[in-house]
Amino acid sequence: MHVTNVNPYSKLAAIYDGMMEQVDYHLWAQYIDSLLKLFGHDVRKVCELACGTGSLAIELSGYGYELTCSDQSADMIECAVNKAAKKNGKISFFVSDMCTFNSDQNFDAVICIYDSINYLMDELSLKTFFLNAHRLLKKNAILIFDACTELNSLENFDKRYENDRHHHYVRRSRYLRQERIQENEIEMSNGQKKYVEVHRQKIYPLEVFDRTIGELPFDMLARYSNFSYDPGTETSERVHFILKAK
Repeated sequence: MHVTNVNPYSKLAAIYDGMMEQVDYHLWAQYIDSLLKLFGHDVRKVCELACGTGSLAIELSGYGYELTCSDQSADMIECAVNKAAKKNGKISFFVSDMCTFNSDQNFDAVICIYDSINYLMDELSLKTFFLNAHRLLKKNAILIFDACTELNSLENFDKRYENDRHHHYVRRSRYLRQERIQENEIEMSNGQKKYVEVHRQKIYPLEVFDRTIGELPFDMLARYSNFSYDPGTETSERVHFILKAK
């Protein structure tokens, strides 16, 4: 069977929701809503960067937020538009990456969730992301993002193999410890052709985020662990950051 290498989130878009069916987006939305209410001020307009197929945006729209969402994958955005059309929420979708998305409006909050920021492979890209988010925000508005730690990679995604016959994909995961790179190879088949996407994420030490943010016009309001209000540390699997734009 012929194998074709394709860009991340191109062929995967069609089965992405099936692959992620174990993810509780209702819980995600509850947690993000709680952070918006705790740290934001009368948050109504929210921008989501790297929104994927729009699952979180659709959940958040049920809380009354007006969402503007972007993702660099046109295939993922197509899925998001089709899903959102069945709902009544106020959601707009655009094809653009998280470092360059532009809008003619400013937002009460910008969010970037589910370790999307780990797709930025160097510190310059991190800085570009933060500056772009700042440009999208009103003064004193908030940025919420989360990042995975090395512990998460070592415990959950190193030397792992998954064969999902229902959604027709195979996933091979490994963690390159010296480079701090999480690599996931996803092989999909339609019975006639095989497609392979290789996803690479940079697993930054938390001090890299602290240092980078400290050089930019943000105040760090909180750093939480695993959907809680406990301090986020290297012993967390996922750390949620809440920043305020100066």
